[in-house]
Amino acid sequence: MALIDMLAAAQGGQFFANAGQASGLADGVAEKAMRAIAPAIAERLHDRAKSDEDAFEKLVDLLDDDDGTFDLADPGSVMGAEAVADGEAILRDIYGGQAAARPILARLAPGIDTTSLEQLAAIAATSVLAALTQSYRTPQTLVGAQPAASASGGGLLGTILSAVVEGAMKGAASQLA
Repeated sequence: MALIDMLAAAQGGQFFANAGQASGLADGVAEKAMRAIAPAIAERLHDRAKSDEDAFEKLVDLLDDDDGTFDLADPGSVMGAEAVADGEAILRDIYGGQAAARPILARLAPGIDTTSLEQLAAIAATSVLAALTQSYRTPQTLVGAQPAASASGGGLLGTILSAVVEGAMKGAASQLA
């Protein structure tokens, strides 16, 4: 399943609406922005996993809360204060800082005020990593991903990320078409 499809289906199909509400944006604006920035974040995470799997594992560890679970289906898990702080940490790691991430993400989602964009980007980072983690924990997602492993390197995480990034890019391309 493509990354965007996973997000769209999350929270009973209300993921984008909930993300918009959490970031002060209308549903449609939030969805359009998430469809643009989520694949870019997934690609950065993929690059991070390929270059330093240990660092990527540390990012995944951010998602583990006190009981060791993270539920993409739970709006509080993805959009709560702790999740937003985790998303900000993810963005710092993969972009080198909020200041570096801001102009890149603003070009992908133009017309959104800085505060809302930063909030939405943090939610997107947490959600993308949660979707990747969910894919990692769901073996049937990997059936079609095996060829990507040999092409991209990075072991199992590289396989997962390659499959999700490929799906995200296809989804983004179909949205633009």
